[in-house]
Amino acid sequence: MTNKTRKAVAIPVLCAALAGTIGTAGTEHVQGAAKPKLSAKQITLSKGKSKRVKLKNLRGVGKIKWTIGNKKVAKIKGNKETVKVTGVKPGVTKLTCRITVFKKVKKLSCKVLIKAAPSKGNTVQVQKTPSPAAPSQPAAVQPGNADPVPSAGAGTAMTDPPSPIPTPAIPTAPPIPLDPIPVKEADPNQTYDIEGSLKSAYGRFFGNVGTCANIFQIDPNGNFFGNDSKATVKFITDQYNSITPENESKPSRLLNAKDGTGGYLSDDFEPTLISVDDAMDDPYSYVPDNYPEDVCPKINYSEFDTFLKLVAENNMRIRFHAFVWHSQTPEWLFKEDFDVEGNWVTPEIMNARMEYYIKSVIKYICMKEDEMGWGDIVYCYDVANEYFHNNDKKDDKTGQTVKSYWDEVYYPDNPMSASGGYTQVAEPEYVKTAFRFAREMLDQNGRQHVALFYNDYNTYEVSDKIVHLMEYINEDEKLCDGVGMQSHLAVDYPLPARYGETLRKFLSSEAISQVQITELDVCTNKLDSGLTTQDDYYYKLMKEILAAHREYPGKITGLTFWGLYDGFSWRRDNRPLLFDSITKAKGVYYSVLRAAAEAEQEMAQ
Repeated sequence: MTNKTRKAVAIPVLCAALAGTIGTAGTEHVQGAAKPKLSAKQITLSKGKSKRVKLKNLRGVGKIKWTIGNKKVAKIKGNKETVKVTGVKPGVTKLTCRITVFKKVKKLSCKVLIKAAPSKGNTVQVQKTPSPAAPSQPAAVQPGNADPVPSAGAGTAMTDPPSPIPTPAIPTAPPIPLDPIPVKEADPNQTYDIEGSLKSAYGRFFGNVGTCANIFQIDPNGNFFGNDSKATVKFITDQYNSITPENESKPSRLLNAKDGTGGYLSDDFEPTLISVDDAMDDPYSYVPDNYPEDVCPKINYSEFDTFLKLVAENNMRIRFHAFVWHSQTPEWLFKEDFDVEGNWVTPEIMNARMEYYIKSVIKYICMKEDEMGWGDIVYCYDVANEYFHNNDKKDDKTGQTVKSYWDEVYYPDNPMSASGGYTQVAEPEYVKTAFRFAREMLDQNGRQHVALFYNDYNTYEVSDKIVHLMEYINEDEKLCDGVGMQSHLAVDYPLPARYGETLRKFLSSEAISQVQITELDVCTNKLDSGLTTQDDYYYKLMKEILAAHREYPGKITGLTFWGLYDGFSWRRDNRPLLFDSITKAKGVYYSVLRAAAEAEQEMAQ
């Protein structure tokens, strides 16, 4: 068909179409007009190269403001409806176009991925760090944190900082020293000089071997309570390659915008609120497009930054703990106008607040990692913690069991039972939503490989419920990678064999990709005058865990002991850990090492 023929056919068709709409074109045409959008939802370019992004469909558009999330990854130039994006260094960031449309503010975004400039010479071979072989407590006792105890601050860096890792990158665990595992006969009731390390003994099986610490123990500003900060840091880095902030990544610390350690464990503090405009102008924050309020709580990263710096300088990594938890979360986060005296907010408002909080924190961490060339410092996140115990909290005044703040918002009509207990919803929608928010932000920042966990205690009592929860969360798409078994145990509960059964149930589930032992400690029996029973329990427990590893290689990806030594434990009255001090190991330490040495021998046969 010639051009003239096309025009001849098109003109009468167009006229007929117009004739059918001539009387109704007015308001209907305005309502049906295409909405403003960006010319691309994602662009990829090399360092030093540029691409243009254009705002399209400008009807009703007033003010236009372009911003780039991370100016160290990309820069922008331009105004009005078109902006030029230029790559500065490898990384991931976000281009945001904030506009007013018929006097309403809207925000459009475009993911920006900057790759390294193409090599002009020979290909450089990158030396990979060795990858891992494959990367509860008594029922009457509830986990928590005691008042801070005498502790040490951090010293100077013990090793060179890790080399920058281009983003996105496939993470590996920090290098694991595969030294021979020392085996010695040790009296459980004696202390000994420390030989070997837990990261060497167990890193070869699980990759990540860690402890927890708090800001008092690692703060570089110095010698809290007269302890030697350098020696404490050396102890941590000698024994572990992973660390969990004991409190500093929980909502009660990140949402407490006031610096200082007053009310360290309290969640009863006033919010510091900032305008949504200020939050949107902050490149480290994320404000959802549907955020319905004029203000949002300020997030204080000062304490968490101390962990980031210490870990980066010492070639370690962080387990982030935790976003959604019924404890150590301020009540005002769930109330209208962020006022503790207000009414509970609606689920829709809480979803927006939750998205702001989770995505802002993950975005901040990813940007800091990229800016400093640290690679994946945070290798996993506990997104939800202790859901199946979230209504165990007691009212401080009455002593009665109270419904959690989360359920007050999302399940307000579910009554408490006559016994004072509360039956958990088997498929909590808000928990699944939290995982979706976390996964979206990690994917947006090229962290598809960073794992997300559901973490809980007494998992052997609610194992079927946890498996069902994981099936629900992952029924449409993979949002949650694994289960964290807190493992606050005691020598008389549970039996190591029962613990092993629960571990294998999780490992065998198709809905669970990996399992981590996240908060291990074992209390002594107060009726037992010595530590022999504890020694025997730890040895049998580690044998169970290592046997499960052989049956399901690659699915146990972390082992974390909850505390540096007995005097720093939240359960210190029951001497639950492997060390007596930063210079002395208890006899049980060598029993734990012996279990690893025997497992290595068995696997070599």
